[in-house]
Amino acid sequence: MSTFMFIWMFILPSADLFSVTLSPRDPVWRVGDTHVMQCAAVDCPHGAHIVFSRPGDELLFAETQRFANRSLIRFAPVEHRHNYEIVCKVTCDGLKTKQSTTTITIYSFPNDPVISGTTNLRANETRDLSCNVYNVSAKDYVRIEWTLGDTLVHEAEKDTATRTASSTYTITPIVKDNGKKITCRATLFGKGIPEEHQTRETTEIVNVLYAPRDVRISNQMTVVFGENFTLTCEADGNPKPQVQWRMLDSSVPLATEPGQQKFVIEGATLSHAGEYECVVSNSVGSKTAKVAVIVQGPPRNMSIMVSPAGQLKEGDVVTISCLSDTVPAGRMVLRRVSEDGTTELNSAFGSSTSVTLSPAVLAHSGRYECEASNQYGTETSATVHVSVRAPPRNTTVEVFPSSQVHEGQNITICCKTVSFPAARVTLRKLGGDRELYSANGTFMLQNVMATDAGSYQVNVTNDLGYETEVFTINVMEKHTSPTPGWHELLIPAIGVMCTLVTASLIIYHLRKSRLNNSYEMAKTSPGPV
Repeated sequence: MSTFMFIWMFILPSADLFSVTLSPRDPVWRVGDTHVMQCAAVDCPHGAHIVFSRPGDELLFAETQRFANRSLIRFAPVEHRHNYEIVCKVTCDGLKTKQSTTTITIYSFPNDPVISGTTNLRANETRDLSCNVYNVSAKDYVRIEWTLGDTLVHEAEKDTATRTASSTYTITPIVKDNGKKITCRATLFGKGIPEEHQTRETTEIVNVLYAPRDVRISNQMTVVFGENFTLTCEADGNPKPQVQWRMLDSSVPLATEPGQQKFVIEGATLSHAGEYECVVSNSVGSKTAKVAVIVQGPPRNMSIMVSPAGQLKEGDVVTISCLSDTVPAGRMVLRRVSEDGTTELNSAFGSSTSVTLSPAVLAHSGRYECEASNQYGTETSATVHVSVRAPPRNTTVEVFPSSQVHEGQNITICCKTVSFPAARVTLRKLGGDRELYSANGTFMLQNVMATDAGSYQVNVTNDLGYETEVFTINVMEKHTSPTPGWHELLIPAIGVMCTLVTASLIIYHLRKSRLNNSYEMAKTSPGPV
């Protein structure tokens, strides 16, 4: 056998026994990382030729580095286009070629999920929230889970063909959800993905907007006149509610600082008594609450009124009323005031009392006043004058010393009547044409004569009416020289006896009124004329 055959028989078995190792096998790499793959010829003593390739001779998009029996391919950085099958071909000693194939699996999960739609959530209003995972890819799928607080509320599985995985969660938030955490958690599924690279999540705080609720306001308050008091009002709401105070029955808001929960009054007066309203509002809505304030103190603003107003006449129905701002309620008294003192006409517990004169008579004329009292003090009103007008009545005529006299005597004629305003009194002899006037209803005839005998008429008149009285004078003849006629001797005069009779009549009427338990005394006691 020749030497050449011997050498060939020795080399051929050695080249046929080499092997190819490719590592790592079936790698799963993350986009952005740097990885190196090695292909080596084992038991190839005289050197190997190593080549990396892809089926179809497509580009590798990587750098290779060759050594004697091994070759490296460097992926720096790993990209989505490296997701392919790779072949390592090894020719040992230029005689025998072997290859090893593996598949590179690429995954991408560079960013946390992005939640949108959580701003300006309103209580009890439905809203769609979205969670997007961008630049994600994996061999299998990505699972997206929503949790609200500690509760899983929604989940979905999405493929990564588009490298974006999205999930929508429809929420109808309630007030209790405000401040809770809402989390979108994305988990990437694929063989070989390290556990620490499988999950990413994003958490936000739920901000639920809602109108003011649970308004808390001061209880009804009772304060004493002159004291300070404070009203408070607050409510829950998001955004934080602003507070505005106003007093009912007044369209003008009270002078308070915006958002002021406390309203302070220094030195309470009666004008501060009433109902206050607290208006709490935010951008979502508003709510109101009310509180009553009672101001107590001595009676104030006393008033006394006569109805109907204006001139009164006998027969009218007249009401005298007393009113007072009295808190707490006390005793109200209506009384008549005279020189002899006061007479209580009516009293009541409360803030008003009244008396009705039905019908009104002349004796009701006089001065009236009211008094209110409670535990804090007493107040008396100004007096009011009541004047009841009446036409003349009860007219009488008296002749002194007698209606039958002798010639030459003097006669005093006294006319008495009851009226208001004062009446005009005139006297004339029937059949005559002369009329005399007297301011006080008293006339005097001096040295009467026979021609003065006859019938006389007294006429008593005021704005409301009149009354007449007729009387007769008899003159007995006396043998004396002739005397002037009656009309020459009749002169107005004030008679003492008439004055006494007039005074007696007034006293009589006053006593009669008191004996009858009457409180309707006259304001003015017009004297008889």
